[in-house]
Amino acid sequence: MQIQPREATDGKHIGGVVRADDDGDVARVAALLGGDPSLATARDPQGVSALMRARYRLDRGLVEAVRSRVAETDLFEAASAGDVDRLAELLAADPGSVDMRSPDGFTAHFAAFFGRDQAARLLVSRAADVLALHAAARNGDAATAAAIIEALGR
Repeated sequence: MQIQPREATDGKHIGGVVRADDDGDVARVAALLGGDPSLATARDPQGVSALMRARYRLDRGLVEAVRSRVAETDLFEAASAGDVDRLAELLAADPGSVDMRSPDGFTAHFAAFFGRDQAARLLVSRAADVLALHAAARNGDAATAAAIIEALGR
């Protein structure tokens, strides 16, 4: 299963959020979201959420500006944030979603890429694709790599 792109409510402002996000302009992102909070859950043309785009910049200010407007994170956003409680809730509702893919990755990959060892452990223990180990190793994240290997041994 793959997440499909979803436009903002009017389709015209997502580009402004993406540009401001790409530029690291926290004030501009906050202003755009203040004018239209639904933009926080919009996706770019490739299907990547505004929150994930902010996470890729590794800018806590941007992440918080967008996250504060998102009522519920999706599986990928929860994995990238290391929100184990939300992941467990989503996996309980749909166990098959453990290997769900988005246009830019898959669940365990996000947990590993962003160094969320507890989230990676949970996902792998639920039979997530172990290619996430590659992301953890590539980032030099020994704790997340160890968590994945430990989960594989169960």
